[in-house]
Amino acid sequence: MRYFILFTIVSSFTYLPQAQATLQFAETNYYINENDTTLMITVKRTDDTSVKMGANYATKSGSAQAGRDFKMANGWLIWTVGNNNSKTFAITINDDAVMESHEVFTVTLRNQSRILDTANVTIVDNDFITPPSRVSTPFSTTGCSSDIVIDKKCDN
Repeated sequence: MRYFILFTIVSSFTYLPQAQATLQFAETNYYINENDTTLMITVKRTDDTSVKMGANYATKSGSAQAGRDFKMANGWLIWTVGNNNSKTFAITINDDAVMESHEVFTVTLRNQSRILDTANVTIVDNDFITPPSRVSTPFSTTGCSSDIVIDKKCDN
C-alpha cells in the first residue's frame, strides 16, 4: 500500500494589491563621495495606509560595478497597516585608489513583477593627480624684465 503526502508551502510574505498607496525613493539621483563608506537610501510611502505593503530593493551595476565600486545590496521593506513612515537601507561604497571618472549604478524598487521606482547613484571619484609643488628658482630675477612678442602673419 502506497501513501502520497501532499505538502503546500506558503510564503511568509504575501504580495498585496497595490491599492492606492505609492512607494518611491526620496530622491531620483543620489551622489556620494567615493571615500564616504555608506550611502543611506530612503523610501517613502504615501497615500493609502489601509493595507500592508512590501517592496524589494536591489542594486544593479552600471559604470560602477558591484563588488568593485560598491557592495551589492538587496532586501525587503515592509509597511504594516497604518504605517506611512519612511524606511531606509544602506549601501556600502568601496574606496579604491584608482583615478577614474565618476561612476553610476542604479537601485530599483519593485513589488511583484512591477518596477515601482528607480534611482541613480553617482559615486564621485576622490582620486586625482596632485600637481607638483611650485619650484623656486635658484637665481635672483631682481632687475630683470621679459617681453613676449607675438608676430602673427596671415597669408590672405
